[in-house]
Amino acid sequence: MSIKSELLTCFKCLPGGWYNKFAENLVDEIISTCTETELKLLQILDIKEKYGELRVYINLSDDKFDVILDKYTKMSRYVCMGCSERLDELELEIPICSNCKS
Repeated sequence: MSIKSELLTCFKCLPGGWYNKFAENLVDEIISTCTETELKLLQILDIKEKYGELRVYINLSDDKFDVILDKYTKMSRYVCMGCSERLDELELEIPICSNCKS
């Protein structure tokens, strides 16, 4: 199994909308940012929704990873967790569109 496949498996816990919108691009960005050594050490520690945002925690501590993870955290505020639709307004609790709420 490739490192990309292994990492994508970790993201399966995400709601469908976020998985479809973010998982592959986020994994690609993390992998392309890693050195060979970092790639061997890389582990996903936790992936979750917290305060209406996607939170991803990895075992590598470096500003280059923080920038990527922060970018996806901010983007997730405006993407429906259920269907990937763009939300026009920031949802304070859970980012979900009116279609998915009903």
